[in-house]
Amino acid sequence: MKNALVLGVLVAGCSGPKLSGDAGIAGPQPSLVFVSLIQLIAGPERFDGREVAVAGYCWVEPEEGTALYLHEEDHRYFATMNSVGLTFEQSLTNAGGCHDRHVLIFGIFAALRGTGTVSGSVNVGNFRVQEPVSAEGNGAQ
Repeated sequence: MKNALVLGVLVAGCSGPKLSGDAGIAGPQPSLVFVSLIQLIAGPERFDGREVAVAGYCWVEPEEGTALYLHEEDHRYFATMNSVGLTFEQSLTNAGGCHDRHVLIFGIFAALRGTGTVSGSVNVGNFRVQEPVSAEGNGAQ
């Protein structure tokens, strides 16, 4: 229940256009789609050119590559097939604030074909750092 409330607050706190979690809908597409990183990795062509909101573990490293991973361990073990690349809009001056953190990324997804390592890249326009839910906050004892 607590997780649903947190997600509701995140969604309500997002300013902007109509939101949808279904990128496979027919007809006019909403301008922002909440999507899992697994969906982006498994079916990048479905989201090519779309504005997406996606959560994951962010690593900002200009020399090695900046990416959003499923898990921190995927970065440590260089499991790039479990990631999408990230680029940051020049107007986003605080990009370093998402380094080594779990984040919710907002940006335009571009599918990459035939690379074998990553399925695509998100041009990040904004992000929000996600803090862990405490044991007291979710009813655990």
